[in-house]
Amino acid sequence: MSRPLTRLFVENRGEVLIATALFDEFAADERLSIKMCWDPGSAISIAESSLLTNPSTAVAVLLNCGDRPETFRLPFERILQRSGPRSQWHVALAIPDMTSWVLRDSGFAAAVNQSAAAGRPVAKVDLAVFAKEWVASGNQFGLDGIRTADAEFARLYEFVLTHTTTAASAN
Repeated sequence: MSRPLTRLFVENRGEVLIATALFDEFAADERLSIKMCWDPGSAISIAESSLLTNPSTAVAVLLNCGDRPETFRLPFERILQRSGPRSQWHVALAIPDMTSWVLRDSGFAAAVNQSAAAGRPVAKVDLAVFAKEWVASGNQFGLDGIRTADAEFARLYEFVLTHTTTAASAN
């Protein structure tokens, strides 16, 4: 495939690892491209640029948000509204961060707890690396459970699913 069908922009390397683990089914065959940005501002700037230069490629921005999600989300949505139709972009907020999503999977949470009991660190960056390793060893996240437990993740997943499926069937 020459170009991804959907691009997902996240902040920091740890978030790339987690997003890649969660969206492995789409990233593995390159229907979804997950790109690291340095901070929320660069994520939204790159997403805006992507919409302007490749209007047929859907973009999503995934940011961590400690509190006041709607106040945090609105400026980013205003920027993207100027760049392309609403159907082509999505802003998702992980509250407080993406580790809360992966820890909703009971199998992954049990593996983390077992690893912590064995003395392995479980800080946020460690969880990101562990998520990557967990998927690489043949495990999969129970996305249905995560979608049921977190509406924000559910909306992001549906956006990615819709755009990777629709565009793939059009090719």
